[in-house]
Amino acid sequence: MATLDVLSVDEVTAVLDHQTSVMEQLAGGETLPVVLDSVVRALEDLMPSSRCSILLLDDDGLLRHGAAPHLPADYSAAIDGLVPGPLAGSCGTAVHLDSAVIAVDVVTDLRWAAFRELAGAHGLRACWSSPIRCSGQVVGTFAVYHASPYEPDAHDDELVRRFTHLASLAVEHDQASREREARHE
Repeated sequence: MATLDVLSVDEVTAVLDHQTSVMEQLAGGETLPVVLDSVVRALEDLMPSSRCSILLLDDDGLLRHGAAPHLPADYSAAIDGLVPGPLAGSCGTAVHLDSAVIAVDVVTDLRWAAFRELAGAHGLRACWSSPIRCSGQVVGTFAVYHASPYEPDAHDDELVRRFTHLASLAVEHDQASREREARHE
C-alpha cells in the first residue's frame, strides 16, 4: 500500500487543504456534482498534466457523468451511459474488474479498441481509472487522463488513492443524505 512518504511536505499540506475544503462543502450541504467537481479539480491541481473525471453507476448499471471540468464536453457526453465490461476502456473495465486499470497508451491498449478514435479526437492518449467504492460496492470510477502515453508512479498512485477515497466519502455522504430524506418523507 502506498504511503505519504512519496509526497513532499508541500504536497501533503495541499492534499490536507483540499480534503478539508471538500469536507467543508459536504458539511455545508453542497450538492454532489459541486463536491465531485472540487475533488477532480483538486487532483488536477496536484497533477498539472492531467485531466480527471468521475463517472458514477446509475440504477441501470451504466456509468454516468459525475464531474469532468477539464475534459472536452463532447468526450464526456460520448462516454455518458458507458456499459461496464472487459473491453470498455479504462473506466468501464475498472468497474467490471473492480480494480484499477491503467492504459499507458490507449492507441495500443486492447481495452480501448472501441474508443481509440474518440479519445484521439479529443487529445487523450493515456487513461488510468480506479473504482470508487462505498460500503464495499463499486459505485463509480475516478479517471486520470494524459495527452501522451503515461505510466503512473508511486507518487501518482498515492494522490489518486487519496482523491478516489475522498470521492467515495462524497458519494457515501450523498447516499446517506438521500436515505434520510426518504425516511423523513
